Amino acid sequence: MPFYSDETLDEVRRANDILDVVSPYVQLRQRGGRYWGLCPFHREKSPSFTVRTDMQTFYCFGCAAGGNVFGFVQRYENLGFVDAVKRLAERARITLPEEKQGDPGAKKLREDIFAANRQAARFFYQKLISHEGAVARDYLLARRIKNSTIKLFGLGFAPGGGNRRALYEYLAGLGVSDQVMVQGGLVVKTEDERLVDKFRGRLMFPILDASERICGFGGRNFDDLAPNT
Repeated sequence: MPFYSDETLDEVRRANDILDVVSPYVQLRQRGGRYWGLCPFHREKSPSFTVRTDMQTFYCFGCAAGGNVFGFVQRYENLGFVDAVKRLAERARITLPEEKQGDPGAKKLREDIFAANRQAARFFYQKLISHEGAVARDYLLARRIKNSTIKLFGLGFAPGGGNRRALYEYLAGLGVSDQVMVQGGLVVKTEDERLVDKFRGRLMFPILDASERICGFGGRNFDDLAPNT
């Protein structure tokens, strides 16, 4: 299975406007700065599914499904992350760089990233149910998202505050390498080459592939103004 660089993923994502991708599957109507429609992921009578073109994200206030264009295609088409990337690349007529299928190093890196994502999801969930996650729990409660839904979708909280390396330190303590964290999109490098958490002060949504492995995360600010994916 190929493993694509962040540059390749960004190219594919930019070439696929989320409104254009979602519109053939969901009847959307513009209201304010969002487009609203009936959620394709659960039954509902009034629209709670939204698309924001300024952020290139979708979110359902009914079932808490959310993410970017990759996440939508994964969920709607029941595809793994890589297959969703391929589908969108084909749609945009982008030729993807293919990797040798038998590369053991690349395979191990992928498996290590999946393992790191599982640990990160546990970290985010524990933070959500801790005193640090009170603001996130209040946000969910205000939107009538039940605890059962939180557990079902594995929602979590990426703490903000002064420590910009909370997740990094947690994963490093479990033996996760810097390479895995960087390649998995869990941490980013600052200008001085220091590694810090990519997600901070965000409500977290795990993105699953067809095998129900966590292949990434979507993060949302509580004022709905700044996605972090």
